[in-house]
Amino acid sequence: MSGGSSGALRGWICLVAAVWIGGAGQAEETGTNLGESVQIHGFGGWAFGSSSPWPYLTGRGGGEAEYENGEFALNISAQPSNRLHVAAQFFWEVTPDGTEEIEMDYAFAEWSFSDRLRLRAGQVKFPFGIYGEILDVGTLRPFFTLPQSIYGDNELESEAYLGLGVTGSKDLGSGWRLAYDIYGGGLDLEVGESLTDIFEGGAEEELPGDEQGRREKVENLVGGRISFTSPSGISLGLSVHTGEVLGDEAQGEAGSSWGEEVSYGLFVEYLGDLWQIRSEVGYRRDLDDPDFQGVYLEAG
Repeated sequence: MSGGSSGALRGWICLVAAVWIGGAGQAEETGTNLGESVQIHGFGGWAFGSSSPWPYLTGRGGGEAEYENGEFALNISAQPSNRLHVAAQFFWEVTPDGTEEIEMDYAFAEWSFSDRLRLRAGQVKFPFGIYGEILDVGTLRPFFTLPQSIYGDNELESEAYLGLGVTGSKDLGSGWRLAYDIYGGGLDLEVGESLTDIFEGGAEEELPGDEQGRREKVENLVGGRISFTSPSGISLGLSVHTGEVLGDEAQGEAGSSWGEEVSYGLFVEYLGDLWQIRSEVGYRRDLDDPDFQGVYLEAG
């Protein structure tokens, strides 16, 4: 973890602690026991991988067996009062090249006015598509890795946005339910090699280190998500976000004005007693690079 990341992490820990402690007084007034309201959860996974001739997901390329593919997440939440909820999640992983990485997925406070309206502030988990808010929770998906056509390094989604947002849900009657998210702030989008870049690179050509793990900063972010869930367990939804993409002067990359680059996502999900079926379509309009489109179908 870099020094900048460590500083940001310490700052957010202080923020969460301040809100946490600040809510303790109110918790006493409302009769809530802060100690009993704290929940700590941990979850992790391990995978064997092999890929040839190019590196992909849990394989380094060359056809060799790779065992160093582990990850663990620690989730901490507290309910200081009936209306205040505080949550943070930290993620550790060993990448296919053996590098250990630790990062904070999110740390935010939520104030509930009602089920229909809840205000969130901080580094808030990103409401995009089906998996946007649970990217690192491996126990909530059928496979070790997420579908890369939508959740790979393609600038569609991120772990969290930094800013303010509102979320809520409402029963529409006859078993139907509406859920929504509206947010604004800033965002870091991870940019990596596309499948086309990897396949065209060839077995003898290494992927550029500068491209791996590079992040694209977005300011003046505005976005939202809306979904409808039927009595039969089928959910349909739409996600969209846009903002001002900052350029990288060191790399000679120009930025974009607000609204010039837009990301969309359509999703459908069925959660039954025996089957879980999910599908998403993603599209990103990009001025400098070719527009991105992705789709997947997942069943388990």
